[in-house]
Amino acid sequence: MIKNKWTGEEFPVNECNPAQTGEFKTSGPILNSVDYEYHQLIEKILKEGLWKQNRTGTKTLSIFGPQVSFDLRNGFPLLTTKKVHLKSIIGELLWFLSGSTNKHELKEKYGVSIWDEWGDDETGELGPIYGHQWVNWNANRKTDNELYEEYLKKVKSS
Repeated sequence: MIKNKWTGEEFPVNECNPAQTGEFKTSGPILNSVDYEYHQLIEKILKEGLWKQNRTGTKTLSIFGPQVSFDLRNGFPLLTTKKVHLKSIIGELLWFLSGSTNKHELKEKYGVSIWDEWGDDETGELGPIYGHQWVNWNANRKTDNELYEEYLKKVKSS
C-alpha cells in the first residue's frame, strides 16, 4: 500500500511481472508491453513519488523526469488498460496534420471539443500550436546556399 502523505489515503500497489510468453500479467488481466511500461511507471510514481502542489493548487504525486519510449515498428503504443476516446484521438491528429489552428474547425469537422476552453472563442484561433508547428517546421529555414552567401558577406565586411 502507498500512503498519501497529505491525506493519509492509501492506494494498493499491484506488482507487474513479465511472463515468459512475452505477455505481461498482473494479478488480474494480461497486459501488453505498452500497458506493462505504463503500469511500471505508475508503480514507480506510487512508490517513489513526492506529493507536490502544482501552479493551480492541485496536489500531485510526482517524480522528476520520467520517460517511456516505444519502438513504433512494433505497433502504435495505445494503452488498453485506460479508457481512451479513439474518435477524439484520430480527429485531433488529423486536425494537427492539416496544420489548422482553429478550434471551431476541429469541432465542426471531427466533433472534438478538447480545445474548446483555449484560444479565442469568437474566431476559434489558438495561435501557432502543434499542427501549425508540424506543418511549418521548416518554413523559415534558409537554404544552404543562402547561409553560405550570408557567411561570405560577413567575412568580406570584416
